[in-house]
Amino acid sequence: MTPSFRVILPPPCKKGSAGGTIKDHLSEYKEIRSRFEKVIADLNRKKSELTSTDSNLKECAAFCSGIIENLPKYYTDADLIAKQQIIGSMCPEKLVFEINSSRTERVNEVVLLIANADKDCSRSKKKLAPIFGSQSYQVPGTGIEPAHPCERQILSLLRLPIPPSGLKFGLQYYRLMSDRQNACLFILEGVIWRRSRQVMLKIGLIREGKIPADNRVALTPQQCKWVQEKFNVTVIVQQSETRCFRDSEYLAAGIRLQEDVSDCDILFGIKEVPVAMLIPGKTYLFFSHTKKLQPYNQKLLRAIMDKEITLIDYECLEHDDGTRIIGFGFFAGVVGAHNGMMAYGKRTGAFNLGRVYRQKNFQQLIHTYFGLKLPLVKIAVTGSGRVAHGILEIMNLMEIHEAEPDEYLEGDFEYPVYVHLKGVDLYRDRTTGKYLRSTFHEHPEHYDCLFHRYLKQTDILLNGVYWEDRIPRLFETADLQSPDFRINTIADISDDRNGSVPCNIMDGTMEDPVYGVDRRTLALTAPYLPGSVDVMAVGNLPNELPRDASRYFGEQLIKFVLGDLVAGTARDIDKATIVRKGKLTPAFEYMSAYAEQRSS
Repeated sequence: MTPSFRVILPPPCKKGSAGGTIKDHLSEYKEIRSRFEKVIADLNRKKSELTSTDSNLKECAAFCSGIIENLPKYYTDADLIAKQQIIGSMCPEKLVFEINSSRTERVNEVVLLIANADKDCSRSKKKLAPIFGSQSYQVPGTGIEPAHPCERQILSLLRLPIPPSGLKFGLQYYRLMSDRQNACLFILEGVIWRRSRQVMLKIGLIREGKIPADNRVALTPQQCKWVQEKFNVTVIVQQSETRCFRDSEYLAAGIRLQEDVSDCDILFGIKEVPVAMLIPGKTYLFFSHTKKLQPYNQKLLRAIMDKEITLIDYECLEHDDGTRIIGFGFFAGVVGAHNGMMAYGKRTGAFNLGRVYRQKNFQQLIHTYFGLKLPLVKIAVTGSGRVAHGILEIMNLMEIHEAEPDEYLEGDFEYPVYVHLKGVDLYRDRTTGKYLRSTFHEHPEHYDCLFHRYLKQTDILLNGVYWEDRIPRLFETADLQSPDFRINTIADISDDRNGSVPCNIMDGTMEDPVYGVDRRTLALTAPYLPGSVDVMAVGNLPNELPRDASRYFGEQLIKFVLGDLVAGTARDIDKATIVRKGKLTPAFEYMSAYAEQRSS
């Protein structure tokens, strides 16, 4: 019979009785009744919710039993995200890592309930057994946290994927259900898979090992702090003496420093990771510079496959239209444009610009342009991506006027000008005579380059176009010998050796970014010599503004990548995975022959 709730109150006192008049007691009675009516309504609502769960009790119990009985198999076969969900459902609070051990402050009560099913399911003579039986305080357990004498072991049943001994179902399980169904049945039903209780994913920021050293980083200290709070992950930073953010800055933000990052699930770097530093079986994100089959990184790709690593390449993170999702391109454009203008100033002696890396940040660099007076110069800017945007930022800060392509080709101006040449200005289909972005990216070999029209009208080339073998070059080496070749300073910011700029024959360095190329012999010379063209080509230009560049990169990483990476749900991340557990993914099978090359 369903119980109901009533409140029995004494009748109101008669007039003149102790405590006040009848009117006073009536008022008090109404106040009390109103208050308890709300309590009664709330209790009846809760009772209704609890009793409504009885209808499918056996079905739910069977479902839960099946999940838990086969939990070792589910865990063994699961991917990383599912493993997090399974462990996280048992550990509702964060795991605490100390030295080489881990512990949790509290285990899910349902897990304790099952573990103590033999002890606490029967009723005592005087009162009900406690809802959740406790383990002994004296007997140390085994599990995730190492056993210590006389310490209570919270996770004694959780040495996954091995099931705990003595875990029984059948009659004991159903007796447990019948006694405590209102307390835990529906928690049990969802306990294994709920996402909100995941064990913490551990992200590592690795130390850059490539030489020359790169001082950028994927996340700044404050970004790491924000990521830990918002994504419920742990960030570990490997110590570095060359990183633009000091180790002490990460410590001040509450981020842990650790030399050994082998326990991290995902490792973030910037430049190529030296083969000797690769940790087998891990997931890495960095710029591998392998997608164009670069010969100097073939051994790196081979090692990644041999060590069964998963490689997600920043360069391959793209939107459906081919636009890059993440990168340092903007600051590469900023530094490259500055260095190109600096080189022209040194060649002509018309003006002087200092080095970018001597400035504390981008804001201070801007101040160096105040009062800068440039000669009458014509500059061609190529490209339409982040690199080009960075170049245009410098053009505007230097107050150089923009000219339309037709105007630029007509002749000289009375002030410094630049022309911005995008794909539609640079390429034409040989058959249709038109430019269509989609077909150009699919079949660039069907296009011709139109830049030869600008060779005799340009003093400085600031190149930011994307290039691969099938894309026509901006000009050929034979053009360098032509008297119409007016260009004497080239900043090849895209930095493809012998690529869109054929006189890019080597990489400069941050300390010495400019070299000369003899226009007749194509031999390497000192910069600023007669009969040569000056080339600025450096592979790590953003290193000159590392803190600004890292902050910019981290913002993109957080906004477009990190959340989906943690959740394991992004198609863009899947498309950017070159190698998964040592195997080339279908989109990158064209790299098979390149990857299989082995040194004799």
